[in-house]
Amino acid sequence: MKSLVFFVLAILCCQSLYSQEYRLVYDEQSLPELYNRIYLFAEVKDGGSYRKLSNNKYRLQTTEGALDGNLYTFNRQHIYANKGIVRFNLITGNKTIPLALQLPVLEEININLYTDSIKPILNYYLNVEGKFSNGRVFPLDSSFITVVSDAGSMKGLEWILPKERNFDKVNFTVISKFHPENRKQATVYLKKYKDPRDDPNYQDRTEDEIINDRKRR
Repeated sequence: MKSLVFFVLAILCCQSLYSQEYRLVYDEQSLPELYNRIYLFAEVKDGGSYRKLSNNKYRLQTTEGALDGNLYTFNRQHIYANKGIVRFNLITGNKTIPLALQLPVLEEININLYTDSIKPILNYYLNVEGKFSNGRVFPLDSSFITVVSDAGSMKGLEWILPKERNFDKVNFTVISKFHPENRKQATVYLKKYKDPRDDPNYQDRTEDEIINDRKRR
């Protein structure tokens, strides 16, 4: 009878072991939105929550990037082609468990025009932000986007003022490098009226000059 009980308990334990739920998570401080290296951790479901597995209890395999222990390095082009999904095998004990990890990808581009016009004596920097699939928003640089203009030229996100200006506005198009259909446009006009503050010899009035001017009035 005792042997039968032990046998049944062993079967139940095995079933419980093989029915356990595992998942992969990443350290959010790794910022996979911006950087292509993140730290991964395996977790197992324990009651109504998950607990972290000890590193010596498992190992990971993938053909979609490189693993150095828990450090995972991925190719952003590949990640975007797969809509952020990466496939892994988690090996623990004598089990190999296929798992998928969802990484955030750029979904929306927003152009922030911090001035309403371009001063025709200065280059113009385009400020661009991106909203990712996890809802987080970050500034974007030329590693994520390409910016083109219909006048002048671009150096990354900086518009270079041309020597000859026979136009009154510039149309900018911001294009995602990994999903070219994801793009945003904006039009900025050149400033028409001369601002005395743009004069190279311009100096702001001192506080005493302002007070004396008011007294004279």
